Formats: sequence, C-alpha cells, structure tokens
Amino acid sequence: HLGCSDSAVANLGVALLSLEESEGRLLDFLSRARTPLCKPLFDPKYALRLAKERNRRHASVKLLCELRLYEDAVPLALAVDLGLAKAVANSPEDDDALRRKLWLSIAKHVVQGDAGDDGAAADGPEQAARIKMAVELLKEAGGLLKIEDILPFFPDFVTIDNFKGAITDSLTRYNRQIEDLKGEMDEATEIAGVNSQPCAL
Repeated sequence: HLGCSDSAVANLGVALLSLEESEGRLLDFLSRARTPLCKPLFDPKYALRLAKERNRRHASVKLLCELRLYEDAVPLALAVDLGLAKAVANSPEDDDALRRKLWLSIAKHVVQGDAGDDGAAADGPEQAARIKMAVELLKEAGGLLKIEDILPFFPDFVTIDNFKGAITDSLTRYNRQIEDLKGEMDEATEIAGVNSQPCAL
C-alpha cells in the first residue's frame, strides 16, 4: 500500500526501483502508484526516460503503453518476449486499425525474424516453424489479419502447401460471409416486395 500521493515521491520511487537488477518491484510500483482515477502518480515520460537509460525493457514497454505509444512498444516488446508483444497489440481496444497494424508488425517479425528480409530466406525446419507460428498468429489476432496479409512477408519459394489449412479457413470464412450477405439480401428483397404490395381496404 502506497501511503503517499505526492508525485515527487512517486518519481523518486521509480528512480530507486529502476536501479534494481530485477524489474519485478518496479513493474509492481508502476501498476500501483495511481490516483483513485487510475492516473499515474509518477511522470510517465520521466519514468520512461529512466527505464530506457537503465535498460529496463519490460518497464519501458509498460510505460510506452501508458503513453499510448503502441507502435513504439511492439518492437521493444518483440525484443523481450513474443507474448508481451501480443498483449501490447491487443491493448488499444477501441482502435481496430491500429491493432491490425500492430499485429502485422508482429507477423512480419515472426516470419522474417530479427534479420529482416534475410531472415525470410531461412529454409527447412526453421522456415516450417515460422510458417506454423504465422498461421497461429492469424487465429490469435482475432480476425484482424487474413492469410493474404502475411503472404508478402514470405519468400517467393515457399510452397502453397504450407498454408493449406490457413487458406481453407480463410475461404470458409469468406464463404460464410457471402452466405450471410445473400441471406440479408434475400430478406431485404422479401421485405421490399411486401412493402410494395397495394394495401387492400
């Protein structure tokens, strides 16, 4: 329990805890040092500067999210842990376009690895593992990504067989959407036909 609501004291707490080897207590402090309205007692920009200077990557990711700088948080989170990056990608709940962009950057990292385009040239078991992870990402992204979004990240020589399941899922989803639209159109046509009938008095 924090017995003080003074921002200077909270900033001092961030400064001292960021010196510790483990980030555990710092992360806990960043979560708990809040006003009753959940606003941070500390200065997030100051805390972020300290976290970056002292290479506290988990704390830096948390603070970037606090400042709603999700596009900066994802690459840093990817350097720490893929699961952390996925959590960041789901953070802006009210912005599907941003979430999609964040998931795309994660997919690109998964497919191409740290080496960028050179990483995409990896062959054999490593490439197969990347393909499997990328297909799993499609599911985890909650419909924000489709197979055609991630195909450009793969090298030209990757065979389509590797994506058979994802392509089938994508086609099934499109087929379902088409059937739903056809049903809505039929219903609208039926309602329009009923409304155009002359009323019998």
